[in-house]
Amino acid sequence: MKTLDKVRPGGIVAFITSKGTLDKQDSTVREYLAQRADILGAVRLPNNAFSRNAGTDVTTDMLFLQKAGAATGAGAGLGASGADRRRHPYQPLF
Repeated sequence: MKTLDKVRPGGIVAFITSKGTLDKQDSTVREYLAQRADILGAVRLPNNAFSRNAGTDVTTDMLFLQKAGAATGAGAGLGASGADRRRHPYQPLF
């Protein structure tokens, strides 16, 4: 999160995080990001993406954000969560 605070308005940040950042029912981190940036995209990597290099199986997300500034409207698609008709929790990204 500190990286996002250091980049100039309109700047783009890419980071890798655990799936918990987007999947937690507690939306504190998503709300923090939504106040400061727009989501440009997100990619969920398979849980074995780092098996060979790090010897671990963990589901990982790559997030691409653009810091809010004069030309952007912060918060597109990061804060709210929901559940589908079968009550599976999800985080809408777009």
